[in-house]
This record gives sequence, structure tokens and C-alpha cells, in this order.
Amino acid sequence: ARLQAGSTYTNRGFYFNSDLGNVKATADDLVEKTFVAEIGLELWLPRTIDIYQIAGTNFVVLAASSAQGQSTTCHDPSAILTCSGTSTPQSGHVPFFYMSCGASSTYFGPDPYNFTTPFGARFPGHGDTNNMVRSYVCDGQEIPIRPTWKLMGFFNASDLGCSSLSTSTYEETTCDPIPSVSPSKAPSTSQNESPSDLGLMRRRHHRVER
Repeated sequence: ARLQAGSTYTNRGFYFNSDLGNVKATADDLVEKTFVAEIGLELWLPRTIDIYQIAGTNFVVLAASSAQGQSTTCHDPSAILTCSGTSTPQSGHVPFFYMSCGASSTYFGPDPYNFTTPFGARFPGHGDTNNMVRSYVCDGQEIPIRPTWKLMGFFNASDLGCSSLSTSTYEETTCDPIPSVSPSKAPSTSQNESPSDLGLMRRRHHRVER
């Protein structure tokens, strides 16, 4: 059956190899860990996810503090609310990823193959048997370098605010307010005359008077 818009189908199974004598024990242990389920849109408890642009080139991602929450606050004075989405799949929203390849190549958007060697199509399309997708490759970089992905939330791919962040750098910050500086309770470090110095001065004055 076709999935309804916003629904999610999950199917967890396992492939394994082992010594012949351990096959049954290994399989029995995995049986209860397999499952198939369809999660309807009405079963999610999404919360708003907001993206704030910081200083023009970076961005932070904040989630509402509670399930079904609708708002966030960033206390950075340079923060600009640029894009809003949700924490769970929604109709009209697609998953957005923050990707990196090496130290300087980053991408934010819905294409998990952004750094892949060209394969004759665009995500969600795939190449053919002669031109397969190699998502583990950072095109144009050294072979040991591999891409990383972080799921940031679900956003509208047509939102110009979201797409404007495609080359921005993600900052893992919470936008918490900067704590005020309270008066110090530590003793002053300025030089003062000690009691012994004062006593010595008094004795000297007393001798002069005699």
C-alpha cells in the first residue's frame, strides 16, 4: 500500500555471517530486534526548529524547548531568523542535512549527495549500473577524506531563506544569554598598610615625642 503524505515506513532487519555452529544463537538474538512499522503523521509530536543566521556567514539551529512547541529565542544580538521547519516529517517538508568534506567544504540542504562524484542524475534520482552513486566520496579530494552528515530537521525546500544557507557554516551554540558580571567577593589585591606596619609607625612616633 502507498504511504500517506507525512507517514514513515520503517523496516529493520539484519544480514550476518558467522561460524556454522553459532548461526542459530546469533539469529535467535536478533529476532526480537527486527520490526516493521508504519508511523502515521498523527503519531508524531513535532516541535518547531528555527535557524538563525549569525554574523552573515554562520548559522545556529534551535529547537523549541517542548514537544509541539512553536517558538525559539536566540540571544545573540546579530542573530536573524532565516528559516523555520519541524523536528519530524511533515507534508511539504524534506530532510535537510549539514554536510562536510574535509576542513573547509560544507553544505546545508536536502541533497545528501552534494559532494558525490557526478553520476548523471540528481537526488532523489540514482545513477545506473555503469554510473553508480558513491555517496562516501568527497569529489576532488584525497581518498581518505569522507563526508559527514548531520540531520538538522525537516524544512521546505522551496523556502529561499533555507536555501540561502547552503554554503554557511553551522555553529553548535545554544544562543544562551550572556551572564552578567556580578561584583567580586574576593578581597582587594591593592596594597594596604598591614596592622604590623601601622603598629611600627605608632611606636616610632611615640619615641620621637619622648
